[in-house]
Amino acid sequence: MNLAVFVGLGFEGKLRSKILPLTAIKEVDKVYIFRREPLVTPLEKAVCISPPLKLRGIKILAELYRIFAYFKLRSKVKIDYIIGIYFFPHLFSAWVLSVLLKTPLISVIIENPNLYKKSLTFKAILKRSFAVAVRGTHSKNIIESLGVDAGKIIIPHNTYELKPLKPPQTKEYDLILIGYFDRDKRIDVFIKAVFRLKEKLSDVRAVIVGDGELYGMMEGLIKALNLEKNISLVGFKENVEEYLLKSRVLAITSQTEGMPMVVLEAMSQGVPCVSSEVGDIGDFLEHGKNALLVEANNVDNFAQDFYRLLTDDDLYRKFSASARQTIEKRAAEFKVGYIAEEWTRVLT
Repeated sequence: MNLAVFVGLGFEGKLRSKILPLTAIKEVDKVYIFRREPLVTPLEKAVCISPPLKLRGIKILAELYRIFAYFKLRSKVKIDYIIGIYFFPHLFSAWVLSVLLKTPLISVIIENPNLYKKSLTFKAILKRSFAVAVRGTHSKNIIESLGVDAGKIIIPHNTYELKPLKPPQTKEYDLILIGYFDRDKRIDVFIKAVFRLKEKLSDVRAVIVGDGELYGMMEGLIKALNLEKNISLVGFKENVEEYLLKSRVLAITSQTEGMPMVVLEAMSQGVPCVSSEVGDIGDFLEHGKNALLVEANNVDNFAQDFYRLLTDDDLYRKFSASARQTIEKRAAEFKVGYIAEEWTRVLT
């Protein structure tokens, strides 16, 4: 069996967590990855097909290259399934090719499908799909509401290896936010919540790990609110664990999400979360048990819950222990073999 995968996922660690289970399926011979950037580290049974360097920065040309490269591959190799990961452009391109070349399509929705409920194109893609993979229960329910049979929907988690609990470290930061600086992450909500929190905790320390298109705007907001001594911007870090271990609470202020891996990383090290109640986050974060869940975009509620968790030592210890226990109980779900079995159920 040969698979073709149209995908972005600029951070290679995320890409590998999606591809490894596919390569672990016994019946799979090759996984052809159509991606703008080549793989840095080779994967067994995987072949990455990327445009030349001079085309990678021009989105339309890079996309056309992927499409023509797929046609060329199909002239030599039989592709049993074409997989698109993320609606646009990857799943969209995979859908077009599946129609033109009559190849079974598998849709992988790693973002919140609620974003596309009104899209006729998205509904057409779902109707065409042989199977649909999503990040959690909330997403599954949305896909079902759009007419997809429950038996065609799977929830394959990203691979994640549960690490031993690290010894307690000195906490340099009260709060940490990790993510790409775009509109959906609502980093402005986090910054404004820290501003409100500062009224009660004048020496509060926060760190934001990441970069992106709104970095300059968020840097300007921090300066405008006089928070340079309270919030540190450290840019993109491939290894975020170092910062998680130095932080007391993880903040997720997104207005839309799938199921962020950083939540699992934090929980595994006993770092409790204050998060927007969005996407599939509720599959792992339970309000009042191991986390505090907040209405999305509500600055005041975020500030209140940050204060509550940072000042109530008993509650903090309860959430910290419960977060770790949640991940320990479900550790098997993140192993390559377990996820490969989920995929095998729909592919064979």
